[in-house]
Amino acid sequence: MRKYSILTIICLLAITSCKDPQATFDKLSSEVKKEFAPDRRSSIYDIKLEENGKELILRGLTTEQGAKDALLKGLDSLGVSILDSVTVIDSTCEDNYALATLSVNNLRYSPNYSAEMATQVLMGAPLRTFQKDGNWIKVQTPEGYFGWVTSKSVKPITKEEYEKWKASKRLVVTKHYTLFRAEPREDADVVCDGVWGDIVNRYDTQSTKDWENFGLSLVSGVGKYYRVMLPGGEVAYVLKSDVKDFDTWLDGMKTYVTKDSPAKDIEAAQDAIIATAKQFLGFPYLWAGTSIKALDCSGFSKTTYQLNGIQLLRDASQQAKTGEHVDIENGWENLQKGDLLFFGRKASEGKSERITHVGIYIEDGVFIHSASVVRINSLDPESDIYYSGSKNLVRARRILTNHDITPDITTLKHGGLYK
Repeated sequence: MRKYSILTIICLLAITSCKDPQATFDKLSSEVKKEFAPDRRSSIYDIKLEENGKELILRGLTTEQGAKDALLKGLDSLGVSILDSVTVIDSTCEDNYALATLSVNNLRYSPNYSAEMATQVLMGAPLRTFQKDGNWIKVQTPEGYFGWVTSKSVKPITKEEYEKWKASKRLVVTKHYTLFRAEPREDADVVCDGVWGDIVNRYDTQSTKDWENFGLSLVSGVGKYYRVMLPGGEVAYVLKSDVKDFDTWLDGMKTYVTKDSPAKDIEAAQDAIIATAKQFLGFPYLWAGTSIKALDCSGFSKTTYQLNGIQLLRDASQQAKTGEHVDIENGWENLQKGDLLFFGRKASEGKSERITHVGIYIEDGVFIHSASVVRINSLDPESDIYYSGSKNLVRARRILTNHDITPDITTLKHGGLYK
C-alpha cells in the first residue's frame, strides 16, 4: 500500500518538481518516512534538502537504507538533480558508546528543553550515540529507544572503554534513594543523588594513609562505605547498605525461569515481580518517567521488570506485542501474577487497535498500575477498588518464562548492552 502511495505522489509531483524542488522533496520525503521510518522511537530519519548556489544537496542521517534508496530514486525519477550526502547508520554497529551520568537522565524527541520528553535512563545505563546538535546528543537506549540528551547527561566512551566497563567491578543501587558523598562521612558534601537501579564502578583501592587523611581509621571508617567512581568520572562514597555487587545482584534474580521450571520457582519469580511493583505504591505519575522518582504506566512495568533483571521495550504499544498471549475472552481465570494487562481500543471495522495503558496483574482480578499515582485496582465491577477503565481491557501478555526467546524481552545477564 505504501509503495503504491509513493509511486502515486511521484506522478503527482512530476508537474511541479522543476518549479519548486523543496516542496517536491518535502512531500516525497514525508511519504518515504511513513513507509520506512514511521516510528521515531525505534528509527532515525533526519534528512533535509539544502541549496548551495545552484546545487541541491541531500544531507542528514537515517537508520533505514531503504528510506535513502527510495528517496534518491524518487527524486531522480522526478528530474530533481541532487548531490547525495546522506549517511546511513547501522543501529547495531558497535562504534560510539556513552554512559548516562545523572541519577535519572531525561531523553527528548528533539534537541531542545521544550521538546516532548521521550523516556528516561538511569545512571550507568550504556547508550549508543549517533548524532550531535549543539549541546545535545542523539542516543539509543539499551531497549532500542532513540532520544536526545544534553551533553552533560552522558559521558562518551570508546568501544574499548565500554568493554572495560562491562568487565569492571560494578555496584547497583538497591534502595529507593541514596546519596553519593565527597568523603566517607554522613555529613560530607553531596556529589550527587542516586536511585534504585543506578550503576557505578567500585573504586575502593585507597591506602591506609588516604583514609587517615580523612581522620578515620580502617576499622572505624571503611566498614560503612564503598569508594566508587561515578560514570562521569567523579570519585565519591556510598553506604554499603545502599548498594550490591552488580554481578551478584544479577545472579540472584528469581525471574530467570522457563516454562519447564518447577512450579515453586515460577511462583517465586511471580512473587518477586509483585513485591517490586508494590515498592512503587503512591509514587507519582510522570509522562515518559521510568525511575523511582516518577513513572508513566509503561515506565512502571518496564522498571519493575528491569529491577528484576528483565529488560522490556519502552512503551505499552510495544510491550503489548511481546511475550506470550493470554486468553482473557472469558475473564481473568487464565491470568497469572506478573502478566501485563493492556487497555485501549480494540480493532474494529475502519479503526485499528490502539493501546493506551498497561498494568501488572496480581491475582483475583486485582492489578497494579501507574495512573495519577502507582495504585492497586480491580477488574471486578463489584469491587470497591474497581478501575473504570477495565471495560477497555484489550489483551494480556505473559512476560515471565518468555525472556531471551526474542530480542524484545532480554535478561540483563544474557542480552542487551549491560553484559
